[in-house]
Parts: sequence; structure tokens; C-alpha cells
Amino acid sequence: MTSVKSNENSTSFELLSEVKPDWFLKKPTVENDSVSYSKNLAPGKVDGYRFMSFYMAPNEKNYDTFFGKVVDKNWYSNSMHPNAVALREASAEANGVWRVLHRVTYVSRIPPEFQPVPDENLTPDITPPANLSSNTIITRIVEDKVGAMIDPRPVEIGIAIDMVLGTSSTDTGILGTLLPWWGNYLLEAEVYASPAYKRLLELREDLLNYMVEKYASQYYLNLDFL
Repeated sequence: MTSVKSNENSTSFELLSEVKPDWFLKKPTVENDSVSYSKNLAPGKVDGYRFMSFYMAPNEKNYDTFFGKVVDKNWYSNSMHPNAVALREASAEANGVWRVLHRVTYVSRIPPEFQPVPDENLTPDITPPANLSSNTIITRIVEDKVGAMIDPRPVEIGIAIDMVLGTSSTDTGILGTLLPWWGNYLLEAEVYASPAYKRLLELREDLLNYMVEKYASQYYLNLDFL
């Protein structure tokens, strides 16, 4: 007869999470200084969500974060609550403590009530570009190439800007006839990633955005006038 004995040890931990969401989701109504609740649910209230919890490996940074940013220092130093006393005893020496990280992964909210027709139509908040009076010459040259279009698309404005600024040292555009040095500048800009190359890209982008904002502001001002 053979008898064999074995001994096994194991350690484990578990995380218990208690959630207390807002259970009353009815829509409040106020009438004659009294509050009542309708049968409908209040739009925007959370009616469900999911979250995940992660066990982070022990690290001394967890200790510093907890005692430096999470725990109220006044409560930790002066309170006689058992939890505060236990924390003061546990923090006698810095160590690599563990950390539990919670992350909400999904939130469900009660949608707004269906509205077939909006209550109000508002004109977009369009702000004219700054310093229009100081940029009159360049904007008028671009507008002349855009033509009579009231609300041109960005691509149409971009074509007009190419006609004004030129595309290369052999096609210097309108500025080439107005500025004697513009052709040499375009020649420098043909060197990829050179300072002149980068400045010319910024100039084209800034001028395009500037003209788009100018046309947009003029267009919506005309709609308001009409």
C-alpha cells in the first residue's frame, strides 16, 4: 500500500464594485412654482453604461500619485477617522503599491424628443476676416480673377489665387507684373523644403482661408439683407 500526501497553496484577490446610478429618470415640469413629473423620460439622463476595471502592476509612482493627488492632505493629516489613521500607518514608508483603474467604455443616454421641424433657424456665426482694409489690394485682385460668383467654392478661389501668385518662376502670375522681385522669390521657392518654399505654402493657405471667410461673410450678410 502506498500513501501520498500533497500540499497546495494559492492566493487570489477580487474586486467588488457597488454602483448607485440615478434610478429616477422621469422628466420634471414646473408650473405655478410647483414641480411635477411627466410620464416621459428626461432627455439626456443616463439609463445605462458599461465600465471596465484594470489591476495595475505595483509601482512606486502609484504611491506618489495616491498620496500626492488623490487623498485630501488636510483630511489625511488631521482626521481621526479610522481610514485616515490606517493610511497614516500604511504610508510610513514609500513602497510599490497596486492600483485599480476604472474606465467607462459605453454610456447610453435618453435621446431628445423627436422634432419634425426645428424651433428656430439661425444664420451661422460668420465673422469677417480681420484687417480687411489693410488687405484691400490683394483681395480685390483675387476677386477680379474669381469673377462675378457670389459664393465661390474653395477650389474656385484656389484657382484664382494661383493666377495671382503664379505657379513657378516661369509663371509668376499677376504679382510678377507688380513686384519686380517676385519672380526671383518663386525661383527660390522651387527648392523643396527651403524657407521660401515653406513661406509660399503658408501664404497660399492663409490667403485661401482669408478669402473663404471673406466670401462667406459677404454671402450670409446678403442673405440677412434680403
